Amino acid sequence: MKRHILILLPVLFLIFIWGCQEDSGILSTGEEPVPEIESHGRFDFGDKTPKSEYEYEITLDNLCPVTGEKSSQPFSPPVFATHTRGFHMYRLYSFASPELEKIAEVGNGQPMADMLNGKHRVYDVVQGSGLILPGTSATFHINAKAGFNKLSFASMLGITNDGFTGFDAVSLPRSGSEVYYLHSYDAGTEKNTELEAHLGAFGNPDGGITTRQRIHRHHGIRGIGDLDPVVFGWDEPVAKLTIRVVN
Repeated sequence: MKRHILILLPVLFLIFIWGCQEDSGILSTGEEPVPEIESHGRFDFGDKTPKSEYEYEITLDNLCPVTGEKSSQPFSPPVFATHTRGFHMYRLYSFASPELEKIAEVGNGQPMADMLNGKHRVYDVVQGSGLILPGTSATFHINAKAGFNKLSFASMLGITNDGFTGFDAVSLPRSGSEVYYLHSYDAGTEKNTELEAHLGAFGNPDGGITTRQRIHRHHGIRGIGDLDPVVFGWDEPVAKLTIRVVN
């Protein structure tokens, strides 16, 4: 009996690790369909004469409901990076970095951009310059090349304690375009009191209650504080991301 248990434990451990790594921030097909995906091949590391650099147009749509002026969930200026396989901006079910914490709590992407620019495994970093309001979109351009063909990004859900959206280490298309629908996440760094005194959007960037939890799916606005779920709540998916090869 003990021998059987010892054999089974490593197998269960591998299954657990694989499951934790499966979610990169994209709304899974088991919960909602992922329509409009058009792909024409990915980077082939066996190419004898690969193109030196690819340019991508990235459009981020805020799908949160339009419930009135300065309401619902504006997105903070996002931070995008192209990088190597094995590099991560964040990982679901892991603890948030200080740089992700700044994005999720106060919408400050500069520490993340500075950190990424200092990494040799990162090829290009692009930072947005303004809010993306519900029902609107913003477009960015970023470069990649063979060996640096993964894309990650993060953006705060503006009127939350530490909510954000994004995805981690998604493979870029080599031609054509792809469309993704994205989840909301909780960075696990601040208690979700939903009190204006604890929210950076209301001028209180340092008023929250610090917690140490792993990154997980956000449970939405529950109406336990000052935020009305009808005004500030949302449905999944919260964002649509379109990646198109420019040249």
